[in-house]
Amino acid sequence: MQRKVFIGIDLDPHVKTMLVKAVSKWHNMPIKWHKEESLHISLIPIGWVNEDDVFEISDAIEAVTTDMSNFDIVFNEIVTISKDDSSNAKDAQLVRLEGDDSDNMRMLFEKLEDELGMPVIKKKHFKPLVTLGRCEQRSGKSLKSFQILM
Repeated sequence: MQRKVFIGIDLDPHVKTMLVKAVSKWHNMPIKWHKEESLHISLIPIGWVNEDDVFEISDAIEAVTTDMSNFDIVFNEIVTISKDDSSNAKDAQLVRLEGDDSDNMRMLFEKLEDELGMPVIKKKHFKPLVTLGRCEQRSGKSLKSFQILM
């Protein structure tokens, strides 16, 4: 059996609760908000893999992170993202929390790709992000007037 796999970093439960509270003011918008327990920092989308390979992926994560120190991540804005990666709210597909560039996240990303035998994509910048919700395209409502305020 195959499973769709990604690598993410779980958020502190208090942070998850704060995020859910922050977006609750937009409950009437045509957005399917992610459940609190699903919120995480996205790192590497791996794709469809055989169930047996999940253990190897888990071992690779442990090998990279075992000796790694904790580090802080600074998040600074909630934005809408369109297919073309612009922040045009009218054509938005995602609502996400974005952070400042993080060298620690970039190094973690590169080390994981290397350990997993994936082609290592050297990045100059790595912005942490948390997808908060997906825009409902067929709702008939527009996000044109969606104001993002933190």
